[in-house]
Amino acid sequence: MITGPAFAADPLLRILQCVCRRPVLLAGISPASLREITCNQVMPTLLIRAPQLNKAMAALLDASNQPGYFVSSGKNLWQFYGAKCIYLGEDGNPQIVGPRSIHVHARGNALELGRSFPTNEVVQDLQNQLLFYRIAQHDEVASSTFRVTGFLPELCAMAQVLGAPLTGDPELQKGIIELLKDLNEQVRTDRSCGLSAMVLRAVLWHCHQPDQQQVFVREIAAKANDFYREEGDSFRVSNEIVGHTLKNLGLYTRQLGNAGRGLSLDKATQKRAHELAYTNEVLPNGDDAPACGHCHSRQIQETTEVV
Repeated sequence: MITGPAFAADPLLRILQCVCRRPVLLAGISPASLREITCNQVMPTLLIRAPQLNKAMAALLDASNQPGYFVSSGKNLWQFYGAKCIYLGEDGNPQIVGPRSIHVHARGNALELGRSFPTNEVVQDLQNQLLFYRIAQHDEVASSTFRVTGFLPELCAMAQVLGAPLTGDPELQKGIIELLKDLNEQVRTDRSCGLSAMVLRAVLWHCHQPDQQQVFVREIAAKANDFYREEGDSFRVSNEIVGHTLKNLGLYTRQLGNAGRGLSLDKATQKRAHELAYTNEVLPNGDDAPACGHCHSRQIQETTEVV
């Protein structure tokens, strides 16, 4: 994904058009345009200029990063799997396309606009060399045993995909890992400070209160706002936002008598809350960890994975 001024992003997209496999330069994107390109057969590299990309289209593109997902259109099924590069505008919202993407912020100045692009002959010669490399290295890449640990799962997968074509050059593979370290830490930080994380922290706080068997949505919202206030953040969440967030996390509220909706803090709900807290990097650890069986189990699991 690319952000930055359009005059700097456009040359980057055009250079990618010279080196990517079966490139298609698009001004905007929709399911209809994907069908017209016949992604099923061609599997192109989509270079998309979409500064107004909406969440629904972003979700479709994110799902199409994985093979095997189909989109239904009338009587037909389409598969949009393939490589994509998206320009999101000058500022953009990198989070809209998820953490499984690499963010590049394009910079440039007026002097760079005068540079000419390679001729068609030069581009064709380069594409022929790249095609030869793909054919010659296909089996070796497909059988690559390059594995990465220590990152978030989605970043491990990204590193392995990028490092597999570099089989036989451990220094370049090591360089891939170094380049992704900052991205991994940024994703961890974003995940631990986001709305879902704050709501989960509030749910966990109530899970750790002695003898508490249920919690209302309004109580979770109040505790989440306490956490925001403690961290000096002016952002506040409403009961409605918290209710939707819990639903999106898979923590489904129900009517608790006449007092409102909330969660029943039974064993299944507490286990699910701790699993989500672990995934979102908000599970207490070390001296901050309460005397909780679920927290203790997660600590043992994490220690075992490190060993």
